[in-house]
Amino acid sequence: MHPIVQKWLPRIIGTQINVMSWVAPKKAGRKAFDLFCTPRKGKLRPRDEQYLATAEDNLQIDTPHGKIQTYSWNNTGEQTVLLMHGWESNSARWRFLITQLLEQNYRVVAMDAPAHGQSEGTLFHMPKYAETIHDVMQHYQVDHMVGHSVGGMATMYYLSNNDYPDISSVIIMGAPGEFEPILKQFFTFLRLSGRSRKVIYRFFERKFGHHPSYFSIDTYGKDLSIPVLVIHDKHDKVIPFKASSSYMKKLEDVQLMRTQKLGHSLQDQAVFEKILHFFEEKETVKN
Repeated sequence: MHPIVQKWLPRIIGTQINVMSWVAPKKAGRKAFDLFCTPRKGKLRPRDEQYLATAEDNLQIDTPHGKIQTYSWNNTGEQTVLLMHGWESNSARWRFLITQLLEQNYRVVAMDAPAHGQSEGTLFHMPKYAETIHDVMQHYQVDHMVGHSVGGMATMYYLSNNDYPDISSVIIMGAPGEFEPILKQFFTFLRLSGRSRKVIYRFFERKFGHHPSYFSIDTYGKDLSIPVLVIHDKHDKVIPFKASSSYMKKLEDVQLMRTQKLGHSLQDQAVFEKILHFFEEKETVKN
C-alpha cells in the first residue's frame, strides 16, 4: 500500500463511521465491529507450510464457527500440550518450542484460530477463540495449555467457563489482561467521535451481553485455581508489561517470568526452558 494511502485510509474510514453513527447507528456499529475483528489472514509462507507438513496428523474440527485446523506431533507422548497463537499468526509460530517439547517426549497439539492459518472464517474475536478452544478440547485429552497474546487471554476465558480437572498447568505469554484498552486504541487509530464510540459499545453489549470491560482477568480470573505461569517482556510494544500485573493480582496460583529485550514474540531458549521446567514441576505436584 502506498504510504499516503496508508496514512489517510484510517481517517477516511473513521470519518465514514462517524457520519454513519448519526444516520444509521446500528450499521455503524456493525461496520466498526467487522473492521476491528478482521485479521489480515494472508497465506502461509512456504517455510510455514513446510514445517506444518511435519505433523503426524492434521485434523480439521467442525465447530459452530467453521472448521478449525489442528496439528499434532508425537501422538504416543504421555503428556499433551495444546498451543494457541495470537493475532494474525498461525501454528507455525510455535516451531521452536515444539522442537523442545518433542525432545522431552511431549505430545504437541497446535490449533489455528478462527480466520487464521488454515482455519475457516473471516472474523475473529476473543470469545469466539475461546469457544473454538472448547471444541478442540473435546478431541484431545490435554494436560498443559500455552497461549500467546490474545491466545493467552482466550485460554484464561475458556478456563473460566469450563471445568478443567485434567489440566496440570497453563502458560500465558505476552497476554492482555483486559480487552477494553485494545478497543480504545482502535477508536484512537480511526479518530472516532464520542458518538461513534457509544454506538460501538452498544453493539458489543447487544452481541455479547456484556460491556467490553467485562472481558478482563479482573472479572473471570478470581475463581481460577489452576497453576499459571505468566511470561511477559518489559519491552513489549504490543501488549505493555503492565498487563502482567493484573494476572499476578487476580490469580490464586501464579508465577511471573519477566524477560528483557525479547519483545512480544518471546522466542528465546531461556523462555522454552522455563516452560519445560514449569510443566515438569506441576506434573510432579499433581502426581
